[in-house]
Amino acid sequence: MIRQCFSSLATFTTSGPARTMLVFLALLLCGRPCEAVESAQYRLLLNRAEQYKQQKNWAAMEQSLTEALRFGRGDEYAWRSLSWAQSRQGKGRESLATARENIRRNGAGAWSMTQLCDAAIAEGDIELAKEALRKALAFEPDTGCRESLDTLRIRLSARRYRVIWSIAGMNETELITGLPTPALEYQRAECRALHARRMEYTILGDNQAARVWADGTGSLALQGEITITPCSMKHRLYAGTWAARSPKLAPHLMQGTHGLDPAGTRAVALARTCMRANPFLTVGSINAWFNANIRWHESSGCDPTEDTLARGYGNCADIARSFTAVCRAAGIPSRPVRGQHVDDIHRAAGRLIGHSWVEISIGDAGWAPVEPCDLESVGRIDTTKIRFFHYGFEGEAPLFRLGNLEAEKSLFHLVESRL
Repeated sequence: MIRQCFSSLATFTTSGPARTMLVFLALLLCGRPCEAVESAQYRLLLNRAEQYKQQKNWAAMEQSLTEALRFGRGDEYAWRSLSWAQSRQGKGRESLATARENIRRNGAGAWSMTQLCDAAIAEGDIELAKEALRKALAFEPDTGCRESLDTLRIRLSARRYRVIWSIAGMNETELITGLPTPALEYQRAECRALHARRMEYTILGDNQAARVWADGTGSLALQGEITITPCSMKHRLYAGTWAARSPKLAPHLMQGTHGLDPAGTRAVALARTCMRANPFLTVGSINAWFNANIRWHESSGCDPTEDTLARGYGNCADIARSFTAVCRAAGIPSRPVRGQHVDDIHRAAGRLIGHSWVEISIGDAGWAPVEPCDLESVGRIDTTKIRFFHYGFEGEAPLFRLGNLEAEKSLFHLVESRL
């Protein structure tokens, strides 16, 4: 019908302005854009989405792709890109729905199943993610797709590490040190002392620690076997409400050491801005603000949280403590956490690096991890991170002799990685 309209109307004039008027008249008469306009607008919006992708502006990328799909059916890449942009914003539910719609419209293939796997991780459905990963591999993916699948396999595999923490030049007779947390939903750990007369487990501030007596050789070391299993607490967190909490959680709403201040002007104002219908959505809103406004930069790690919020940068400890302060200001029990991580997920051996992140408590989910500024991280932790202890109050954290200053002495070996 559109072609017939243009064919008839074009016999009246060939001038530019008149032809433009004819186009708009045809649009009004036919009630939908002509195919040429649809195609041009579709390509324009797709190109714009690619530009936003290069800028890592995921929200604008999502908007451009959504608009583009109004002008065209969309190929596999367009729908997959939309799902990807949504998952990068922590929109797991939307990303998963889009990935499934892509498969419904364009069929299953290596790339579409890869995106389904990515979306399932963002939504917290680990079993679906593993199933999608296996199906993607069955399609004999190309090189680029296989590289993406290799990364997803690491994120979905249980990983067992053997770690040696050396404390060279250890002359103290007695040492109290933090240990990898022995029993969590996602972590199991066992440690023993090397070159020591004796080692005893102890509790310090509700944290697992060890009291070690050196043997006098000056070469004290700890050896650990740690297994990290992929899991997600997202759905349990989402079900949590603003209901009354256990009195045990009260301290995790209060001020802490080194200027951790939930009553600060900026923390309170930001908490109010980020308040949503439930605690889970509120944490996601806080994380989105941190993602957009806070960047990593080397600093002391003990700066007042109000200073970090004001200047817009800090190291991982500054950011974790500031994130904790805002969560507490919003009425969500939270605490900063200290641990170590592998700085490249593809490495099978090397040094561990000290790192801080956050844990929150919502409803009956227990303490759940959050990586500030990572929008996919609420309720999920990477299998490249080893948790040691939480901190924030005087006397709560063990002497962390195995942190950043000792990073060169923390050597790991990946013993096993299995899906």
